[in-house]
Amino acid sequence: MDGRQQQQTPNSAIGRSRQSGAALVALPVGARRVLPSLLDEIQSALGDQLLGVYLYGSVVGGDFDEGVSDIDLVVAFADAVDQSMMGRLETAHYRFWQTHPDFVDRIDLVYAPAAVLSGRPPSDGGSSGLPLLASVSPGSPLHTTPATRSWALNWQQARDAGATLTGRPVESVVRPVPVDEVRAVVAAEALSLRERIPETHHREAMPTSS
Repeated sequence: MDGRQQQQTPNSAIGRSRQSGAALVALPVGARRVLPSLLDEIQSALGDQLLGVYLYGSVVGGDFDEGVSDIDLVVAFADAVDQSMMGRLETAHYRFWQTHPDFVDRIDLVYAPAAVLSGRPPSDGGSSGLPLLASVSPGSPLHTTPATRSWALNWQQARDAGATLTGRPVESVVRPVPVDEVRAVVAAEALSLRERIPETHHREAMPTSS
């Protein structure tokens, strides 16, 4: 042997657990079938800007339902979201869905600049002036969205319970998300949901005439 470590390809990295760095996660058949193609398209779109692709959610948690469950991913890249990048990503996702139409509504993926993943969480001052993410999810095509505090839940899941598919280890890219920050985000999300639900007015039954 020449002492050089063999470079790990995306396919060989699939399912490699971040926690141990060596233990393989037994990915479901559907995920194993489509992830190499998706990784190729992401690499083609981002090129040298790609820093890492991180898998989390049911596909690594053991409760993935074949034919139903989504594949959840965080993609880290070096620069910022711009119009040129969005065009390349749209082409990449179109090609992927042409090849794998059964996953058109089963990819939940966010493209995040490294500065967002590693930096301090944003304040509660709204979305004005925040960096942009690119996101695609079931029922929602590729679009830009502000990097608000609520995304910390995705970062936390990817870092603490995810797997690095390719690129830098997730713990070197995504900051730790403290428990108190997770609790604050969950509380804010619950309050927002409550405010969006219309109040139900209960009317007393009118007395019936005898």
